[in-house]
Amino acid sequence: AVNVLTGDSLGPTLNAAGDTLVTGVPLPMVGKTLSAGAPPRVVPTPTLASLPGTLAHPNVIPLPKNLTNIPLDTSQIPLIPLRLPKAGDTTHYILTQ
Repeated sequence: AVNVLTGDSLGPTLNAAGDTLVTGVPLPMVGKTLSAGAPPRVVPTPTLASLPGTLAHPNVIPLPKNLTNIPLDTSQIPLIPLRLPKAGDTTHYILTQ
């Protein structure tokens, strides 16, 4: 393959296993027409009992029971005033809820 922009040759694209990915090959797709009057198909889902006990990533660490509470003195925090954008300014926005 050749980089169209620079003209340099490109190496093959590899996946995580080191296998070469075939690129530039069309995949055959076959469409299916659904009947508007046909009932929807129900797909069963697994029960909670069949799922593994831990669904989170294994790097989750439980928090300790006695967390340190650090008091915050809000009078010591410097305030930065915000300028309101001019009418018609499309570069800056102020979002309100």
